[in-house]
Amino acid sequence: MANKTNVTINGRDYYKLKRKVGQKRNKAGAWVAEYKIFYGKNKQEAEKKYRAYMERGRVDTRCFGELVDLFIDSVLLPDPALKPTTKSRYVNAYRLVFGSSDILGKDIDEITGLDLQRVLSGSSYAASSVRAAYKLVKRFYTYAAAQRLADDITPGIVLPAVNSRRQDQRIDTFSAEELQRFRDGIPAGHRLRLLVILGIETGARVAELLALRYEDLAGGSMIINKSLAEIDPIKTPDGSREKTRAEILATKTLHSVRAVPLSEYAQKEIAAHKKWHTAEMRKNGYKTDFVFTTASGSLYYKSTVRTAFYRLCKRVGVEPRGFHTFRHTFGSRLAAAGVPIQTVSQLMGHSDISVTAAYYINVPEDQKRAAIELLAGIPGDPAQKKNRRSE
Repeated sequence: MANKTNVTINGRDYYKLKRKVGQKRNKAGAWVAEYKIFYGKNKQEAEKKYRAYMERGRVDTRCFGELVDLFIDSVLLPDPALKPTTKSRYVNAYRLVFGSSDILGKDIDEITGLDLQRVLSGSSYAASSVRAAYKLVKRFYTYAAAQRLADDITPGIVLPAVNSRRQDQRIDTFSAEELQRFRDGIPAGHRLRLLVILGIETGARVAELLALRYEDLAGGSMIINKSLAEIDPIKTPDGSREKTRAEILATKTLHSVRAVPLSEYAQKEIAAHKKWHTAEMRKNGYKTDFVFTTASGSLYYKSTVRTAFYRLCKRVGVEPRGFHTFRHTFGSRLAAAGVPIQTVSQLMGHSDISVTAAYYINVPEDQKRAAIELLAGIPGDPAQKKNRRSE
């Protein structure tokens, strides 16, 4: 495959890479970013030259901004314990929140906890971004303290609160009539019909469904052990980055790994989808073992599915809501049917049973009573055994 280049010099093609290599004072005496151009026959070679330059000439720096950048490149990004999505979130948030701060050019020994607090508290970005930026800086100072580069000055920093869903808030769900409209209104052969059916039947997260392979749908159960993630490429110090990419990663947590039984109806839908999908592969000249793909065989982006799902809602006459509403509906229906909370938690892949409890809060009183009466009639109930012994 040809090397990717972006500039021609004296008739030869090169990859030109602009990277921040430190901080310098401008003519006015203010600290500004210092950049250097690196050339290579491709991007990888140019990146290699950049890293060699940083390792050779800048390791002994005491500048806060340079030390954090070195920490990101040499410690944070290679860390296998962090997911790619976490790395990109931390680094991109740090670039946003600290990007124009005057502390980047200061000696690390000059910076205090109050300086960090000033940057974090004065940020105009979302609270979630501020907290993510802090987490990266906290990791840096933990590392710096272990390496005896600087003392950890992060204890005592106050972070903005992030609004979370209240546990007593009612969960939005689809009605039984709306679910039937999806089943009846989405035509056979529609590329997202099975995605909707599995959302209704299993309550799986859309990212889990988009990561499914056909081997995960064998034996009457749906095996969930991975998830589709959209990796937001990490911004370089100069603010540039590549396009977002879709990637299959491990599930959200270990608790998310599970096997969800499939109804006969769902299994028939899977068989019909596979038949249609196989025909499309032959027609369009691609091959994949992923269940849900575009017409060219590539993975979906969740934003694409979101737009298509809104159109589907309008098509079948249902008020447009997020795909996650199927998950809320699944949990609420199980709770209303009196299914034990531990079972619901396992089927939904919750890491904490307190998350599952929200579905029981929203069960109407008449449905709770019906569930109790249903359980009372199940053979083997202790009350029934007692009655039989007294007869």
